[in-house]
Amino acid sequence: MWQVKFAPYKTQLLNITRSSVPLSLNFSGRTLAPQDEVEVLGITYDCRLTFKSHIEQLAREASGKLASLRRMLWLLNNRGLEYACLAWGGTARKHLVLIEKVQEHSAQLIKEKGAAQEPRLEALQKRRDVAGLTVVLKVQVKQVNHLQPLRQPQQRPLVGTRAVT
Repeated sequence: MWQVKFAPYKTQLLNITRSSVPLSLNFSGRTLAPQDEVEVLGITYDCRLTFKSHIEQLAREASGKLASLRRMLWLLNNRGLEYACLAWGGTARKHLVLIEKVQEHSAQLIKEKGAAQEPRLEALQKRRDVAGLTVVLKVQVKQVNHLQPLRQPQQRPLVGTRAVT
């Protein structure tokens, strides 16, 4: 009558009932066993229609996306862009511009259209300068033990006296 052919290997059986009697269905010569869960168009249905598996999957995916956002915020917090900056911070300006472009691009990604405030990010060069000055302070003033090999000897100012003629 309808002349419709179904593919039995693609067909799944989800028995939604309170009955404890096992159900077995023969479909185009293939016996279909009831399954606990069936996914249809991205939604996971279970035999009790609680959608527990579907919601757990949504939560896992959302957690993964939040982890990606966390990594992005970490980058925006400049920790990733500042790693070992004292070693490479004195490089040519044209190379440092590449990192600053990354920071600007990430700020644009999180900025909402029409937002009253843009994300507040300190300039990376300023943060590198502060990091360098912090190390100098720890070496010269605070005299941190593990940094003592970097300590510069204190130079005595030359005191000149006038010669009496």
